[in-house]
Amino acid sequence: RVYMRSRTLCPMCAASVVDDPSVRGLAASLRERWDLDYLRSAHPRTAVEVSASEHGVLDGTLEAHETLTMRLDSFLGQILQASPGAPWRRRPSALRLHLAQCPLSLLPRLAADAPPPRWVVDAAAATGSRPAAHLWVCVGGGRSSMHYDCADGLLVVVRGCKQLALLPPHATRQLRPRAAHGPSANHARLDANALDATFEEAVRRGDAFHLRLRAGEAAHLPAGWWHRVDSGGEGEEEVTLAVNYWWRSSTQQLPRPRYAEMRKRPARTLSPTSARRASPTFPVFQTLVGCTPAWPGDYPR
Repeated sequence: RVYMRSRTLCPMCAASVVDDPSVRGLAASLRERWDLDYLRSAHPRTAVEVSASEHGVLDGTLEAHETLTMRLDSFLGQILQASPGAPWRRRPSALRLHLAQCPLSLLPRLAADAPPPRWVVDAAAATGSRPAAHLWVCVGGGRSSMHYDCADGLLVVVRGCKQLALLPPHATRQLRPRAAHGPSANHARLDANALDATFEEAVRRGDAFHLRLRAGEAAHLPAGWWHRVDSGGEGEEEVTLAVNYWWRSSTQQLPRPRYAEMRKRPARTLSPTSARRASPTFPVFQTLVGCTPAWPGDYPR
């Protein structure tokens, strides 16, 4: 199902639910195989970076991102299961932990269990790229900041559920993105209240929507689409488990970002053209129909 009504080049440019046998089969296989004992024994000594928060809001910006390094079995020890088949629950703790964007290349046994489904392989082959797989485990309820990715992606929920707030690339100006020449340029600058108001206005215009994914369901998130993800199940203590795959977007050819070069120059000396060319977001905004790029120079200081 494609939810965007206008301003798209083709269905692959719009966020959508993916109802494909290869994707459904992957989700069912992982839910059956990946029980807690299996995950704990697969790579118990492997160190992973875990996002930590007291309130459940996981800010992905560099300056606000708090992480802990721990062994995978220690992280999974924060999960409780009353009986086989029962939902996974969060062990009482002062912190909410989220294993976010963990490359499955670090966990080869789990990577072997989760090969890219045929739908992803075909989409990546069309752009001459190979998909990269990642693991996401949110222990209790959690919310990401509003951001976009520079690659096409498929999100597959294995346990729990995720609710996505989605806006198309042409909503960029309203979301006031961070400076294109600075860190975390793919994140919005709006505070929570302003973001909620902007999102609801976009919903009334038909430009934004909520998408709820339950266990076994998946969504395609094209490059440049803004999204905020709420993770949780029937209650805020339930654990959400998901895998995702990223590959080069069908609507862009991303240049290699020149962040190192840009950090050597004062930001005030960068012309708008230089900032656009050096930012990995520029091809996304340039190629999607109806998108008006928003850069730092566009805003009053």
